[in-house]
Amino acid sequence: MLPLMKTSGIVEKRAGRIPLAKRETGRIVRRFEKKGVEVRVYSRMPVFADSRVIEGGGKARRALLLNEEILQILESSSRQARERLVDLAFDFETHVMRGATEEQAFDELSRAFTALPEEAKKAVLKALESPEIDPGNEFRDFLIYYPAAHANDRKRLTALLKSRQLVDIPYDRMRAFETEKMWEDDLASLRLQTLQVLSDTYDATVDRENARRVFRHCLENGKRLLVCRFGRAFYTDALLLADSKCIRSSGIRREISRLEKENQKLSGYDKGLKIGPELQRVVNLATEEWISLASFKGALSRLKESLRSFEVSRIEEFDDTHEAMGQVANPRPI
Repeated sequence: MLPLMKTSGIVEKRAGRIPLAKRETGRIVRRFEKKGVEVRVYSRMPVFADSRVIEGGGKARRALLLNEEILQILESSSRQARERLVDLAFDFETHVMRGATEEQAFDELSRAFTALPEEAKKAVLKALESPEIDPGNEFRDFLIYYPAAHANDRKRLTALLKSRQLVDIPYDRMRAFETEKMWEDDLASLRLQTLQVLSDTYDATVDRENARRVFRHCLENGKRLLVCRFGRAFYTDALLLADSKCIRSSGIRREISRLEKENQKLSGYDKGLKIGPELQRVVNLATEEWISLASFKGALSRLKESLRSFEVSRIEEFDDTHEAMGQVANPRPI
């Protein structure tokens, strides 16, 4: 999904304008083929371009979807920009159709834009200055800064674009950006000035629509949404969650079942073996379809610690018993 956004209106605030993007699914106004791919132009769409599986004639095929309203705006402002953006959108969605991730497709899109003649690049960037098709200028910033950016900055630029598929920014992003640059060496002033920007430009209605949209997305796609007050602890947890890897529980259930049986057998030999809580934690994780690898390693680590503590306690008991028996067998002379 190429996130150029057609806006339905602009919320006027004391310190700036907050564009609101349309999210309707419109009707088909025309169809044609481009390089053997079916292209459908819709009267209303939330983004400039998307790809979708189309069912028909007993076959399933991918089709490229384009936003007619943005095409019309580009037609009236710059036909060259319109043609170039259609080509970029086609290349982007073609990579997605062939199995590339959105991150890989964005990387290829940046390469394609960089390869354009200078005149064509200027025309595209000029067209993207319009808040009607690129509110907040995230896509324009992506095209400008992505090629020279480091890996982490590239991920950030891509994440901003992907987030726009669901969320509008409820404050004046450009004023907040200018405030950050102006006060970046003075943390106390930066906090106060940033709060002032949010106070002046924040629009709660935009955030309510964001919440509804994200809720519907999670509900329709079987996702669970975690909401917390943003702080350093939550930020750290979010990073850990984002970086965590998952494994299918079906691949380890047999081993966990064997572990339970061995525990029952050993418990019959030694009633002092009490690793129930630690073992149950491992068993509980296996009830989920997907298991966080970090959580699973942590549960196994606690189980090992419990087993080692039990082993040490038994060795100490053995040593104490052996020492006591030695004292009985060799009584001290009076």
